[in-house]
Amino acid sequence: MNRFFSYYLDFQWKKILYFSLMSKLLFFLEVNAQTNLVRNHSFENYSQCPSNQGQINRVYRWGSPNTATPDYFNTCVRVSIDLSFFYAHVPINYFGSQYPRTGNGYVGIISYYSNSEWREYIQTELRCPLLRNTTYYVEFFVTLASGSKYATDDLGVYFSKTPIQYNNTVHISYTPQITNPEGNVINNTSQWTIISGSFVATGEEKYMIIGNFKSDANTTVSNLSAGVREYAYYYIDDVTVRPTGDLPYGVSDISICSNKQSQITAFGGTSYLWTPSTGLSDTRVANPMITLKNTGTTPVTKTYYVTITLPNGCKIIEDALVLVYPAPKIAIVTTDNICDGKSITYANDFNESGTIYTWSFSEGSVSTFINWGNSCDVEWNSFNGGKVYLTATNQYGCSTKDSFVVKPCPLPKLQTIRWPIPKRETPTQAAPDIQGIARDGHTIYFTEMGKQTIGKLKTSATCSKA
Repeated sequence: MNRFFSYYLDFQWKKILYFSLMSKLLFFLEVNAQTNLVRNHSFENYSQCPSNQGQINRVYRWGSPNTATPDYFNTCVRVSIDLSFFYAHVPINYFGSQYPRTGNGYVGIISYYSNSEWREYIQTELRCPLLRNTTYYVEFFVTLASGSKYATDDLGVYFSKTPIQYNNTVHISYTPQITNPEGNVINNTSQWTIISGSFVATGEEKYMIIGNFKSDANTTVSNLSAGVREYAYYYIDDVTVRPTGDLPYGVSDISICSNKQSQITAFGGTSYLWTPSTGLSDTRVANPMITLKNTGTTPVTKTYYVTITLPNGCKIIEDALVLVYPAPKIAIVTTDNICDGKSITYANDFNESGTIYTWSFSEGSVSTFINWGNSCDVEWNSFNGGKVYLTATNQYGCSTKDSFVVKPCPLPKLQTIRWPIPKRETPTQAAPDIQGIARDGHTIYFTEMGKQTIGKLKTSATCSKA
């Protein structure tokens, strides 16, 4: 190994450190986006770090459907005196130079070998068998190794109900459900190229194989002047298979108001398990009740995951987004006593933008009512008291209700006082008013009417709190 190559590798390791940190973040975001039926879809998990070529068997849940030798590449490979590491090194390796699209690993296959029927494939068992008459979206990413002398458009995916295994290294003659478009020769050696498509499953397909399913004679190839090796070699990363459209199972996103009980719904399974348990009435039913608080002024989100066990025994993990709207705040400022004919103002101590305030009162208890929105003016027509109601509804449709009881103001208490009644000089002479004193200091008037003396409260008498 010369000095220049040593410096070059040292520089590459620094790039790898930065790239690994960023790709781990991207990987986390991607795998949590939606259920992917492909396990270890980015080739991150392995039993041993690869140390040579042909070690696809070290990648968890992946293998080869024939006796050819697909390769595994990972950033875990370290420089050694022996150049055997070079076959599995990232980014520089025997076949070319490429960083993983996400994570730290990827795999590679020979899809065409000049004057040979040699074919390499990768095979995996899906998380669940595919459902009959259900549409599935499939994608994977490839890039041509820079050492390749050839490029091709013949790459695809075949789904099988049973695992495929041949004791040879020639092409596997199946018709793939997903294919790269004819004429779209993939010759990009620097960027990852997506191959994608959708198909309707016949039902119970559980294994997938990626590779070139055509013979040499039927394979479209392009000769590249820059390459030196007599094959078309492709790196592969980020394999996805997921259902689309209306599915027989799933979960619904919901929006709820703070501290108001609602229901979150999953369907299509024989059993369910929700996580986290926060705010749920039961984590093992399809449709648990949910209550969450939002004490702020803007919506917040919380993600729940439900493991749905399908009738065929397969377990699917789906995520549900719960949007929690804030509830309007109410704090009524007022007196709790009333007097007949006296105007009282009731007000809410909060005045939130976009919130509508509605006031109401006990039936028949109010003679005059002026609604100012966040406050109101009221005249009560009864000393019997009543009830005040306030409903606040914000822009998100969430409501808060409150009420309080208004007590009647006590009337003055009269002393029992006897006065002599003055004699009238003539029948038409008006009887004089006789004045008495109430116990609380208010002035009370009595008037003689005919031969009877009747006590009557006049307007000069006012009520007060006892």
